[in-house]
Formats: sequence, structure tokens, C-alpha cells
Amino acid sequence: MKKLRITVENKSYDVTVEVLEDTDNVIQSRPTTVHGTPLAEIQETAPVVSSASNLSNQPAGEGEVLAPMAGSVFKIQVKVNDQVKVQQPIIVLEAMKMETVIGSPKTGVVKSIDVQVGDSVQEGQLLIKIA
Repeated sequence: MKKLRITVENKSYDVTVEVLEDTDNVIQSRPTTVHGTPLAEIQETAPVVSSASNLSNQPAGEGEVLAPMAGSVFKIQVKVNDQVKVQQPIIVLEAMKMETVIGSPKTGVVKSIDVQVGDSVQEGQLLIKIA
């Protein structure tokens, strides 16, 4: 057993945990590095949620990128008329302080971006159209 102090939203909690794996790495809710690797490099290789296999029950039209969950638009990684490839990260949503990278459902050209950074979105809402 190991005693730890965890801080969540500026409140500290003393906890006792069982260590299953010997590690002294601490991960913050918004790290700038993980195990010495800059977060930007990790995000470039982060798993991508495909709009083609959208988590929403609403069917996406051909080339429509729908929000897989409710959240807010954290980052838009493309512009209108940009060429994109299948699974290329195109938009990042944030929900409950977790970022979800959404990839292009197909190779094509960005025809419209229907949201802006900071917008709140609902599950199934149109985010981007690709033709």
C-alpha cells in the first residue's frame, strides 16, 4: 500500500492505494508531457474516433462529420477547401475534461465547417461536411 495526495479542482485528498505496477509517474488532468514526451506529439498519434463509425445513433450523410457525443469544440484542425484523407484528425471535442479526436470519414475536400471553437454541441450535431 502507498499513501498519495491527489488534487482535484484545487482540493487535496489523501488516499491509500495498492500499487500493482511499480511506477513513480504522475499524470495531471492537463499534462504538458507524458513520460517526457511532449503532449502535442502524443496527440498527433492519439486514437481517432471515426465519424464513419459514429457513436451517435443518427445516420451520417455521405461525408458528414457528426458529433459522437455532447461536448464543446476544442480545436478545428482543418479549413474549408483543405484536402483530407480517411481517418485524418479534423476536429477535437472536449467533454468532461477529456479530448476526443474525430477523424475524417473519407478522403475528400472540406466543404463546410458548421461549428466554431468554443461552441457547445449535442450528440449527432453536424460539425463538418466533406465532399
